[in-house]
Amino acid sequence: MGASNVNSTFVYQIITKYKTLSDVSQGCCVKSEESVDGEQCCSLATSSTDAIFGITLADATAGAWIEVQFGGVCFSAALGSAITAGCFLTANAEGKLVPAISGDRYIGLALPYSGTPSDGSLIEVIISQGLLP
Repeated sequence: MGASNVNSTFVYQIITKYKTLSDVSQGCCVKSEESVDGEQCCSLATSSTDAIFGITLADATAGAWIEVQFGGVCFSAALGSAITAGCFLTANAEGKLVPAISGDRYIGLALPYSGTPSDGSLIEVIISQGLLP
């Protein structure tokens, strides 16, 4: 038997639907809200101290259902400023991703990228929630 080179890629994503209580844009951070009539709800995360749990996969207006990714590799996370690959990311006042600092809640790690991403760029992020010491 000869040797063979096999390239395979496996990417997992954990996605579910939430009813949004605020307008949200694709790639922005959301936080959990009290359920309304038994429905899971979320709203735009607007602070690095919010309990951020996921990233939106589309634009939506308040009251709409939206897919939120809360695990795996997100391929379209919206930046709010310049970042460095490998840095922890949190939410700014617009729900976009910015570098996290000590005491911030983070939503994930920036993966390597090409070019110079800045405000509004979409990047790939490994979603992993936590609090920076």
